[in-house]
Amino acid sequence: MKWLNHPLSGQHFYLKSAVFLTGLAIGLDSSLRQLLIQLVLILAILIFEPKLYLSLLNALKKLLPFFAGYWVFATLFGQEFLTTVFFSVQILYLIAVTVYVLGNVKMEQIASQSRWLRKWKPVNSLFYYLFATVFFTRSFFAEYKKMKLVKENNFSLAQLSDVLANVSALSPQISNSVTNLLTFEGEEKNSNPQANYLGIFFLALLVIVHGL
Repeated sequence: MKWLNHPLSGQHFYLKSAVFLTGLAIGLDSSLRQLLIQLVLILAILIFEPKLYLSLLNALKKLLPFFAGYWVFATLFGQEFLTTVFFSVQILYLIAVTVYVLGNVKMEQIASQSRWLRKWKPVNSLFYYLFATVFFTRSFFAEYKKMKLVKENNFSLAQLSDVLANVSALSPQISNSVTNLLTFEGEEKNSNPQANYLGIFFLALLVIVHGL
């Protein structure tokens, strides 16, 4: 169905920002019951773009060592079980909100839809820094994978230094890519009003659930 095209990733940048800020605020000011309901709500709406479940799973896999370490230290220091569970659910909730907001979103879309906001120089500088961070992170992991394919032995500090040097050498290209992105003149993607309606409905549900 045409109206279901990109129902989540097609939502406007400002709407996504409102969802993220609202989700962050209520996530830090909710009971365990509210958090669980809100988490289930996010998991349910991700069904509109099933690929986001894979993004969520990948994020959780990367955080497994953190959760394992946290639970070990919480047990060793005698932290209350419910407090440990509550913090873990908070982290899961914030990850789910982040996946909802950023999953499948293209940087060109963000750059195009944030042009009005970026008229302020400090804001534009902030976007430059964020986009550059994304490019550098992608370049780092790309170089890291290349190095691991060449060097089958354990990754050493010397090899890490080589990866960082290779990424640093890409600085001019990354700078040009970010500059081109910030001057991107593509049309704002407002052609999917149904996606924005869904986002507004979801935002309202988050607020309503928080008030229960």
